[in-house]
Amino acid sequence: MIQYKQIRLIQGLNRITAPQLTEEGQCIDSQNVSFTQRLGAAVRGKGYTQIGAQMAAANINALGNFVRGGSSAGTFERWANCGTTLYKYNTGTSAWDASTGAGTSLTNTAGNFAYMPELDLLFYANLSDATRSYNGTAWSTSTSVTGAPKARYIAVDDVYLYLGDCDVGGTRYPTRIYRSSNGGAGALTYDTTNDYDVYPEPITGFSRVGETLLAATRHHVFRQDPYQRTMIAQIGVPSQRAFTSFGAYAFMANSSGVYATRGGDPELISSAVQDYFDALTTETQILLAANDGFVYCYLGDVTIDNETFTDLVLAYDTSKNVWERHQTAVDAQVMTTLYDANGLPVTYFGDDNGEVFTLFNGATQDGTGYSSFFETQPIYLTDGLVDLHSVDVWGKNMSGIDILYRTSSADDYTAIGSLSGDMASVQFRGQGVFVQFKFVGTGSQRDWEIHRYTIGYEQLEGDYPRDVNLN
Repeated sequence: MIQYKQIRLIQGLNRITAPQLTEEGQCIDSQNVSFTQRLGAAVRGKGYTQIGAQMAAANINALGNFVRGGSSAGTFERWANCGTTLYKYNTGTSAWDASTGAGTSLTNTAGNFAYMPELDLLFYANLSDATRSYNGTAWSTSTSVTGAPKARYIAVDDVYLYLGDCDVGGTRYPTRIYRSSNGGAGALTYDTTNDYDVYPEPITGFSRVGETLLAATRHHVFRQDPYQRTMIAQIGVPSQRAFTSFGAYAFMANSSGVYATRGGDPELISSAVQDYFDALTTETQILLAANDGFVYCYLGDVTIDNETFTDLVLAYDTSKNVWERHQTAVDAQVMTTLYDANGLPVTYFGDDNGEVFTLFNGATQDGTGYSSFFETQPIYLTDGLVDLHSVDVWGKNMSGIDILYRTSSADDYTAIGSLSGDMASVQFRGQGVFVQFKFVGTGSQRDWEIHRYTIGYEQLEGDYPRDVNLN
């Protein structure tokens, strides 16, 4: 007698739990599929869109905001460093405008921006060149930066500018964080003899948790204020690119995974996708950004069991505890969340060819179609051998989605049919103790959704499963 098993809830990735212990509907793999756009469903993931034209054939070394103060309060500017020049995004022309003067002739290396609304200044530092500031009109190496150390990392905490991993007078101090004077009293000054803290390891970046400034080394995170530093975690980051925050949480990533903290001991949140981090050959490629309850982690190229995942991006929904895997065609150099011209948070990433993109925006990857798929966990229908008869699928815009199956993890998937419309029934025959399905969307396909599916099967007696494809 034919029986039916309905999978009513399609969930995110779980790559480490044994199949018999996974929750119903969890997936072992996916690519460019969202499990959070519609709760309980699999939906074709969003693409990305270029913002402005190419600046130059060089790395995007930094992206940053200038949240204005003074008479320009309420204005939000987006800035980039590409190669040797600083650029501001022009919302009127949708182009990146190159700076002049002290905004040019920089060393082509990674840098960081920080803004101080109290003085209506934007700062930029890259360790190789003199720290500089921008007042809304021109870049300067003197306005509130006279005597400032060169620094790899910078951050503003209210009215103080902090500089980490520094060069003072030609001497490198990678374990020091220097602090400016109080900007509420006027232009910033620097006492490089007294106003610094020494850390146990080289500084690797700044972030925030709520109103608290955090400073990191490779193996520790500290609270930093003008009076003291306090260690809060023995988990660190390889660079500021892997250290970010949103709301009341700070997030950090390294080869051990992604961690979250509200100012106390960090919690590992990436265990469901841990094998991607275990396969990293270097930590320097990790990029991390957070936006509106999501954490995005770019891992670059990762190889697992002889399969290479190129330009891999993991996405985590903090409210639903769901992970997704996405693939881009961009060799990202920096990824961060900035305020757009309307003050809304948008996640951007910059590549190695002078281009900046908005992440998870639009139906293409910068005008190019992209494939998508999700692969179910092994589904055990009974305690023994079953004869598979059919799979019925409900969703939306499913035309062109191919469905494949297998009954052994050692076998390749076998195509059994294509879906269409909002409901489709696929007849096939196979035998096994479990079944896995793979749903594949093509690159030219419009947005699709899969809501649930029902498996028709018959319980058998026997020890030796066999596959029979009737299509």
